[in-house]
Amino acid sequence: MHNPFASFDEIYEITQTLIVNHEERVFKIEILQSMKTLDRNEFSSRVYVETDIKVNPTYSDDHLSKRVRAWSRLVDFPWVKHDNPDGAVSQTLGFLSERYKQK
Repeated sequence: MHNPFASFDEIYEITQTLIVNHEERVFKIEILQSMKTLDRNEFSSRVYVETDIKVNPTYSDDHLSKRVRAWSRLVDFPWVKHDNPDGAVSQTLGFLSERYKQK
């Protein structure tokens, strides 16, 4: 059977999105299912932290800076790979808890 996604380097479907409040931070976790292989039993995750950003509008009438909230990806987060979505969630939450444990 031909895999229509085989020519792509990476292609994922976001199967779950979780919002987690932990240690006064807000995180968004996306559970990704690889579509690269036909069996599609490979799950990973991406983690984002909610960040406060100051925006200075260049072409605005009021010329006042504003603050906005945005998701910033944690690119140095440990790689998660599991054969089911619940396992990927559990592994991601474990890494997140360990990284941001209360001091």
